[in-house]
Amino acid sequence: MPNTRTYYRSFAGGELSPEMFGRIDDAKYQTGAATLRNFIVTPTGGAKNRAGFAFVKATKNNGPARLISFTFSLNQTLAVELGPGYARFHTNGETLLYSATQPAFEPSLMVSYTIASPAVFSVAGVAPPSGTSVTMCVTGTPPPGYSADYPAGVGYGPYIVQGTAYDNEFTLIDPTTGAPVNITAGPEWAGAGLAVQPDYQIGALVSYNGAVYYRSQATPSYLPAGNIDSDPESDGYWYVQPTDLTYEIPTPFQAADLMSIHYAQSADVMTLVHPNYPPQELARLSATTWTMTPFVFTPPLATPTNVAVAATPGYLASIASVTDGPSPQTGQALITTAANHTLAMGDSVYVQNLTFTPTSGSAQVLDGFYMVSLVPADSSGNLINNELYLSDYSGNSLMFNTNGTYSSGATIQYGTQIFNITNPYAVQAFAADGVTASALSASVSVLNNLDVPGSYNTISWDAVAGATTYYVYKQFNGLWGFIGSTQSTTFVDDNIATDMSITPGTDYGVFNAPGDYPSGVCYFQQRKCFAGTLNAPDNVWMSNSGTESQFTYSIPSLATDAVVFRVASRLADVIQHLMPMIELILLTSESEYALLSQTGSAITPSSVDVNPQSYIGSSNVQPTIINTSMVYAAARGGHVRELGYAWTINGYMTSDLSLRAAHLFDTLSIIDQAYSKAPWPIVWFVSSNGNLLSFTYIPEEQIGAWCHHDTGEATGDTFQSICCVAEGQEDVLYAVITRTINGQQVNYVERLQSRFFTEQNDAFFVDSGISQTFPNPVTQVSGLTWLEGATVSVLADGGVQTQKVVANGAITLDYPASTVTIGLPYLSDLQTMPAVLQLDGFGQGRAKNINNAWLKVFQSSSILVGPNENSLSTVPQRTTEPWGSPPALQTSELQVLTTPTWQQNGQVFVRQQDPLPLEVVGITLEASIGG
Repeated sequence: MPNTRTYYRSFAGGELSPEMFGRIDDAKYQTGAATLRNFIVTPTGGAKNRAGFAFVKATKNNGPARLISFTFSLNQTLAVELGPGYARFHTNGETLLYSATQPAFEPSLMVSYTIASPAVFSVAGVAPPSGTSVTMCVTGTPPPGYSADYPAGVGYGPYIVQGTAYDNEFTLIDPTTGAPVNITAGPEWAGAGLAVQPDYQIGALVSYNGAVYYRSQATPSYLPAGNIDSDPESDGYWYVQPTDLTYEIPTPFQAADLMSIHYAQSADVMTLVHPNYPPQELARLSATTWTMTPFVFTPPLATPTNVAVAATPGYLASIASVTDGPSPQTGQALITTAANHTLAMGDSVYVQNLTFTPTSGSAQVLDGFYMVSLVPADSSGNLINNELYLSDYSGNSLMFNTNGTYSSGATIQYGTQIFNITNPYAVQAFAADGVTASALSASVSVLNNLDVPGSYNTISWDAVAGATTYYVYKQFNGLWGFIGSTQSTTFVDDNIATDMSITPGTDYGVFNAPGDYPSGVCYFQQRKCFAGTLNAPDNVWMSNSGTESQFTYSIPSLATDAVVFRVASRLADVIQHLMPMIELILLTSESEYALLSQTGSAITPSSVDVNPQSYIGSSNVQPTIINTSMVYAAARGGHVRELGYAWTINGYMTSDLSLRAAHLFDTLSIIDQAYSKAPWPIVWFVSSNGNLLSFTYIPEEQIGAWCHHDTGEATGDTFQSICCVAEGQEDVLYAVITRTINGQQVNYVERLQSRFFTEQNDAFFVDSGISQTFPNPVTQVSGLTWLEGATVSVLADGGVQTQKVVANGAITLDYPASTVTIGLPYLSDLQTMPAVLQLDGFGQGRAKNINNAWLKVFQSSSILVGPNENSLSTVPQRTTEPWGSPPALQTSELQVLTTPTWQQNGQVFVRQQDPLPLEVVGITLEASIGG
């Protein structure tokens, strides 16, 4: 039969499973490939060999590590390396280092001081540096008269050191107010009683005895064991830094739990959760100062203290005397007031501070509610306005007792026993945002009948740092109700009605013990959300609206209260992930749920509604949100799925993204994933077999193309973890790769280089590599210690040199070069799908012989083409380049005469084995057809 041609116009269908080779009716068949190894499919359908991975740094002790992306701003992004008990930071292919540190100030220096304003403190040696935060404390028994002010072992401060004219003297200022510390009275300290304690904060770096230490716990008020001493790590307050200047911070996570950590970031704070650990906060204090501390589920504002209340009665009569009444009231207590009263018979009153002390026996407190039984009159019938008699509510008169004395200073005021005139108050502090609040203060109460005109109570308290407003509550029928707010530290209650619709919250007390630590975290509708503890695997906790750490409820419930609920599932589901989309999506081990509001507005405690969307289940790998869809790894089967909103069902539905490339997933599982938006939208996955998978994904264009990537297949090198961070105009992939170098297994952090370059000598197509530019051509490149004993590829000034073996960290070039790229070689393979021809049966069942191949390529060089990987021919590319210069990159259609081979499938195999670029944008095959 005559020759016929077929055209592969695109590879946008990605690598397809051999099980798809018979599905020539499938649209993806026409744009797919049988093999895309170490290639990336672009949105336009071309296939580019991936760029190489540059070496960044070996993990600590070459141990296991997990990578997590941290984005603070457009130009400040990092790949966080989480290893067993530590975290490191990488950005732009470099590792964060520490630099100059303040020398550790020797603690517990004995101090004397002068009585002055400000007080001048002096030490036997050199005073702490100016600006140092310190705490003053007593180390022994305080001098007489000072035990109340300076109890032993209790610190005062922190204060900030201010230098003086003498090296051994200093003054102190209050960091909050800026006021100097004054000592205006008291004897001089005798001997060694007063000490200055460095007040190191978490994250502080100090040098001591030739080592650098990181402050890993907060300084107590006075803690000698927290000082740097002969064994600073033993006390648990310091973490020694590596000697190679790598900046590290301590973490609680162990190796077995690293890949199960889930996280969510807000500004410069990232929250990390794992059911075996209290939630942690990774905080960026500055570009070179980081901390990881347990997340504190308590109000960020301090509770108001020293709350007091003073009563101002509207009517208050002082009792001048209590005597025996004249006939006919003899035996009754006649109360004489210091001034005329306006009480009438039948009035209800409250007597306070009236005590009868008998000549023998215990005193009797007569305070309580009474009624005016009589206001006596004189002989003319006129009321005596400073006298009265009292009886209890049963009509029993208050009797006079001659065998003792009555106290002075007692008072009487209006007050009805039916209405409790005890007034309990409590105060709550609020920040400027109006939602961040403190806990409710301790309650105080006072007796005062506020129904009497002119009566009022004055509540006062100490100011709270960071608070701009204070809410005052009053208790009514056992509940606290709002009576007003103020920006000062006093408030007057003149019988304000309590608003029971505004009540202080009661803390849920969440996540405070083993078994109660969450496994999922996210932000949704201005709330911080947690889910899935060991004790409550299908529970969700959403913070108070607009807050990070408040989980409180009110009675009655408020719309801003924390939202806490349990998902009523069919099976014993475990909530794996919380994903904020249009609704909050809950991914469990068996199902997918959408958290909705019954009212169609924001989620509140009374409107929460949870509806199942599908019953697939998610693995423990943290999913990725892409546009309006979510990509996640299925709980079982190893496949990758998409979840998106479908208007046809008015809900969310899932689909299998890996169905056509099942050979990359069946019997395997996904262990990590990441997403890069630019230059191409690619979701990256790490498979349990150690391969890296790329999925070029544009759902709105129905583009989804799988490729698989390996590195050092001959030595069994494998990918362990990945993350993507924005650097410049691209989202860069970082990876932890396990390699065998010089017979030893190592773990390296490596960075995928950019696929874009302007000069051929800038091409980077080696793994675990490095690119160096020298001012003058060199023949030897050294410093390759991480590749010791490895066979490496070399690109020198754009030309490929023979492979070398690294010895003593160096290689010798074949010829001098100024720009040299060195690293481990890898193969990039592309194989077309079995040919479909315009013949009976589409050419199926007929032997085919590929005679010619035309490759449309873009900026490519050093191409091998053939019917299979064992019969490859080199595509000639040298044209008019000067002798001694490398062949230029080609952008054209190249014809290749392939090795004649009869085969049933009629496929062509393309390979790049040199450290050079290859992009195939189309292939035309000419085939001879057998009978």
